[in-house]
This record gives sequence, C-alpha cells and structure tokens, in this order.
Amino acid sequence: MASKTESENSTETTPSSPKNIYKDPDDGRQRFLLELEFVQCLANPTYIHYLAQNRYFEDEAFIGYLKYLQYWQRPEYIKFIMYPHCLYFLELLQNANFRNAMAHPSNKELAHRQQFYFWKNYRNNRLKHILPRSLPEPSAPPAPPAPTSTDSIIYSSSFTNAICWSRLSDMNVARYDFACAEVNGLVYAVGGYGANGDSLSSAEVYDPNTNKWTLIKSLRRPRWGCFA
Repeated sequence: MASKTESENSTETTPSSPKNIYKDPDDGRQRFLLELEFVQCLANPTYIHYLAQNRYFEDEAFIGYLKYLQYWQRPEYIKFIMYPHCLYFLELLQNANFRNAMAHPSNKELAHRQQFYFWKNYRNNRLKHILPRSLPEPSAPPAPPAPTSTDSIIYSSSFTNAICWSRLSDMNVARYDFACAEVNGLVYAVGGYGANGDSLSSAEVYDPNTNKWTLIKSLRRPRWGCFA
C-alpha cells in the first residue's frame, strides 16, 4: 500500500515533457530565406516608407519582430547580406522617431539622396583609409597651360578649292584637345579645354558658305580628349 502511494506521488511530482514540439520540416531553411529577403528589403527607403504609410510600425508585434531581426548583425549571419545598408536602416528602425519620420515622402527622398551621396563618394573615402600616405614631394613649378586659340585653318577639302592651308574665320571660344567632325558639309567643334585650362561643354559649328562659326547647344557635361 505504501509503495503504491509513493509511486503515485512520484508520478505527480515528475514534470511532464512537452508532447508537441514544433520542428521546421526543412530545418529552418525556408524561414532563413524569408527573413533574409525581408531584412535586405529594408535597404530601400521606399519600402520603409511603404511600411510606415500602411501603419506596420503601429503594431507592437511588428516592432518586436524588427528587434528580433537584429541577430543579422552577428558575424555568422552578416556574411549572407548583399545590401549592407539594410542593417543600418534596421538599426534606425529601432527608434520610434525614425519610424514616424519615414511616413513622410520628403524624408524618404532625403534618405535616397544620402544613399546616393554615400555610393558616389564611397570609393574615394575608403581609399583614404586603405592606401598608405606617401611623403610629400617637392613642389614643382606649375606647367604652363597648353596654348589655346580661336584660329581655324583648312587644307584642300570639299569646302574650298584651295590647294594649301587657308585661314578661316575665328571660333567663338578658344579651345584645344576638342572633338572635331564634318557632318553634311558642316564642321563641328565640341568640348575640349579653354584658355584657363577649364574643361568645356560648349560646342559650335562652322558653315563654309558663310565662313562663320555659330555656337550651338552645349553638351550635358564637359568633355575633353574625345573624338568624333
């Protein structure tokens, strides 16, 4: 009788092991890929703006999920990240002020511009810290600028019957190292360097019938050392 009572008491005091323990059928691979995809989407300020506009950041469970995802900053996981800006934004999203600010389109555009400036200057900024600094070299006198001129001359072409070099009218802008080409009987001079050594975006065209150079629409950006 005593042994029966003891066995019953031991059964009552022994904690029962959980019977239904969830286990991912693929050992968590699908979950890993889904969370990786979501985290990397945070590298896009437009996506963060979408989440803010749709009030995801008002859900406490979603805020907790963002906090949980910070494990991607650990070395064993960060090696899978292709867009490192996502981890920077993930850190910022832990702040309520940032979450609220990203609901405004102007702040979204500001974040986009800051990303652009980072990518634009990333290489130069990184090289400053990687490359060793060389000793300063003795300063040499500045080289004289290359001669520039508005002169234009031609030699035995379809524009004239001359059989030697002939002087034409002067160009409007003195330039050197520019592109020059003939198209439909007109001569185009594009870009190059100006008298002060500045790169030029201006362009002009020569009409042999009037013997005049005329300025035309400039290039979108300065060009030099090019050809046409």
